[in-house]
Amino acid sequence: MKQLKFFVMLAMCVSLLACAAKTKVLMDASLPPGEIMQGKIQKVFLELTEKAKKKLPSEKYFAPKTLHVVVANTLNRNQMISKEGKYNIKVLVDDIRTRSAVAAIMFGSLAGNDHIYGRVIVMEADTGKKIKEFEVDAAYALGGVAGGQTQSRMGWLYNKFADLVVKELKK
Repeated sequence: MKQLKFFVMLAMCVSLLACAAKTKVLMDASLPPGEIMQGKIQKVFLELTEKAKKKLPSEKYFAPKTLHVVVANTLNRNQMISKEGKYNIKVLVDDIRTRSAVAAIMFGSLAGNDHIYGRVIVMEADTGKKIKEFEVDAAYALGGVAGGQTQSRMGWLYNKFADLVVKELKK
């Protein structure tokens, strides 16, 4: 009975740690709170760093265009995009990792995690002057039949990354 309790507690701890997401501000021009939100963003760009470009051929489940669309749509849904916006956003994807569905389903978090790590740079649209820069790190390590499906994992990662971008911009 004690062994069963131990394994249940261990499984609960692993589940709690399996999905992680965080942001870290690297540079902030001390804009008034909420300055970047509410129709202040004109365009959203997405680029891969050299490191991410080198990994892209082996990361066949990661779709940069899909991440770009999800980030732009999330910003738009939060009423942060406008043709008259004062700022542009550049998302630089620094690192990616995706597990195969077999590894995710069979081994779950023991197979490591899927993750997207990048930086978001907010620039003045007319001058290109950097206003704010922050890191975004979204990771997903759950597995099993429900949590191991590639489409579910990648959808969660794209959405979590976009949600973190919006959350940081609203600060």
